[in-house]
Amino acid sequence: MPLAERVEHMMPRMQLEVCVETVEDAVAATEGGADRLELCADLCVGGLTPGLVAYNRVQRAARLPVVVMIRPNPHGFVFNIRDHQAISRSVEVFRPLSPAGFVFGYVTPDRRIDTETVGWLRGLCGSVPAIFHRAFDEVDDKAAALEELIRLGFTRVLTSGGVGEVPQHLPALKALVKQAKGRIQVMPGGGVRADTAGGVVQFTRCEHLHGSFSEPHGRGRRTSRAAVAAARAAVDHPGGTGGPMASG
Repeated sequence: MPLAERVEHMMPRMQLEVCVETVEDAVAATEGGADRLELCADLCVGGLTPGLVAYNRVQRAARLPVVVMIRPNPHGFVFNIRDHQAISRSVEVFRPLSPAGFVFGYVTPDRRIDTETVGWLRGLCGSVPAIFHRAFDEVDDKAAALEELIRLGFTRVLTSGGVGEVPQHLPALKALVKQAKGRIQVMPGGGVRADTAGGVVQFTRCEHLHGSFSEPHGRGRRTSRAAVAAARAAVDHPGGTGGPMASG
């Protein structure tokens, strides 16, 4: 086996996470080569907390690790007490099912992580890993915010690197991956397509990547098995097509 192939064979598998809404989405993502699913409701508004029935059906159908979005409404990431109560109840409802993670995030009106609330909620998660979602993109000082998440014990942070989509913020994402040094996983997500996935991985050196890899279906969208498979191939061989600065 040539040296380059031996090195590639020894490298850990790039973790491809696909966000899904339905059992059909989950099956398509699984067949396409996803490693993990993020289950949401209402992806058209960025993803909200799903129902227990949907979670159980997806878990049975896909047999992949499933992380659960915990977000009560689409109105930003500065939450009031009623929102916080809804978030806390959702964590308590899903926690006995031992999902692969809870995906949530709070920011303050002055664009910082709400560390007091987030730290309390991290404790409420118990043994379930905590993932900070794209509320991170609303924060002004992302380097300081990343250190806060590490201190609080978060496993991953899902981010576009800034407001907008991943291809607009590749240098910022690369800097965050370098800063993390394996203490937390920086997972680019937002506007990643099958034809840009390989370039994102190659440029940022991330080890986890997130996308919906969907196609139009009726009035909405659904996960495309072919797009997931193309993204899988691209992240496994990131030196191929789809340059790092391609639009997404």
